[in-house]
Amino acid sequence: MAEKTAVQLKAGIAAAGITCGRDRRTGTNIYRIQGDDRTVMFDAADVPGRFTDGVDMLVLNNCSPDRMEYIGRIIEANPDIVLAGTAVTLNFAEEFLGFRISKRIIRHRERMDIGGRIIELIPVPNVNRSRHQDRTWKKSYRFLQMPNWQWIDSICIIVSSSGSASGSISGSGRILISGQLFSSRDGQSREDYFRQKLRPFIPQVSKTIKLLEKEEITAILPESGEILDFATGMNLYSRLMPVSQTAGGDEAARKLICVLRDRNVGISVNRSLSAALNEPALCDNSGFSDCEMLIVLGGDGTILHALDFAIPNDLPILGINFGRLGFL
Repeated sequence: MAEKTAVQLKAGIAAAGITCGRDRRTGTNIYRIQGDDRTVMFDAADVPGRFTDGVDMLVLNNCSPDRMEYIGRIIEANPDIVLAGTAVTLNFAEEFLGFRISKRIIRHRERMDIGGRIIELIPVPNVNRSRHQDRTWKKSYRFLQMPNWQWIDSICIIVSSSGSASGSISGSGRILISGQLFSSRDGQSREDYFRQKLRPFIPQVSKTIKLLEKEEITAILPESGEILDFATGMNLYSRLMPVSQTAGGDEAARKLICVLRDRNVGISVNRSLSAALNEPALCDNSGFSDCEMLIVLGGDGTILHALDFAIPNDLPILGINFGRLGFL
């Protein structure tokens, strides 16, 4: 599929009834989807003017404390508003705000007809939660005990200007509102943002990408940064994804292990490959102290991720390229 120009992308966004407001302090993008019957907004921020007035539904994705302040303001300005999200996110918001909210728990791939537009919601739970965090969240939402509270669960919205809530949706004008996925901020490239912000959430990101890869989508609207062509964004994230999430990675690792074992080389693998390969896992960073070399199968993103383990343990890295560019 040929990449779309900026003009083509913006025309498609306008046709889908989407407008963008920006937080006056952080530059965060907030999206408003205007239907004939209802108006839906994706996340909240300090947007100037009357951008948040007349909103019927607010879809929650990012749950940082400053967002909660703006959510409270939006509810005050729109008393009949419904907050939509996953059960964890909605319960979190209600606990933080200190009052009961009108809420709607999103089902996977739920479609809503808002009048002349169809929106499809794709929630992806944060699979990085620990048992301790789960117990904490069920009891009380104590922020200092929750390193992942800013991105509890991920939600993407696909907006289409045609189709039906129960039937098919045409692909010609479909727009993805992606949240933190595909974002860039403060002069960072999308690659740097991925490595700095999203690397702890690789399983969650990978699952989302797999859900989206067969979709016919025109453009991506990220939480931070400019609009981009869908094919461009997907190609970028395919290159950055660690090899354990890349097609062919597991099979290549199996073959490599067999070759090394035939030469009496001791092997340990990281946790993401351990279950798939039925091999002993290195439980934490200290487990690398007995290693002499780190072999990395993947692209540039995988090698950069491996540096977190190689540098503290003074290990050389042998990289086997599975990416598309292979700068490293």
